[in-house]
Amino acid sequence: MADPDAYEMITPPDEMLAGIDLERLRIVGRLILAKRLGKIETLLPATCRCVTLHVPTLVRAFAAACPPVTLGRQENARQFRDFILAYEGPPLAPGYLADLAQLEYLAAAASFTARDGPSARPTTHLDPSWTACEVRVSPELHLFETEYDLPAAFVDSPPAALARGRPRLVAIVPVAPQARVFQLEEDITGLLLDLQTWTAVEPEGARQIVESLGGHGLVELRRCDSAS
Repeated sequence: MADPDAYEMITPPDEMLAGIDLERLRIVGRLILAKRLGKIETLLPATCRCVTLHVPTLVRAFAAACPPVTLGRQENARQFRDFILAYEGPPLAPGYLADLAQLEYLAAAASFTARDGPSARPTTHLDPSWTACEVRVSPELHLFETEYDLPAAFVDSPPAALARGRPRLVAIVPVAPQARVFQLEEDITGLLLDLQTWTAVEPEGARQIVESLGGHGLVELRRCDSAS
């Protein structure tokens, strides 16, 4: 995607300052755009591959509408994600492009959060000494709904289309160096939605499911006050 010769820049104004070499200006513009796209591609690789294959004109529209705010990779990726989500032109192909951009950006942002955040992480494993404990969804967890099987797009050559199905939740767990992404089954989704606040459980009766959810970073645990 970050090929400076792959995209033409916006036509300069008719009145140019004396001494400006228009061809050199175009070359510099393409190089600057290529460098910016290279930064975006490090965080949104699957999205950028889809854009290159299916809607390369989106890059020109993005460059014209969204000048860079900073030099940072995350901010430029956020701008690109936001531009795709708000795009009001002809329907984008493939149909899952907006969902893919959203998921990739959330995963990238979660990775940055885990890398730059506090070193202390929530307790996610049962202590053998606990006779009672409480469980809740990890406050760092991001849940994202999509109708597409997006993991199939995270390959070197993304498919032209993915079949739409029933909406499913994808969980994004912020861990370093790269966030974990899980597509959740309905029973797990229902359980997580029921655990928005601290809920008491008997460790022995729910050890397997609690340890599994905790091991994947989907829930955090604490010893009940009554058992302290």
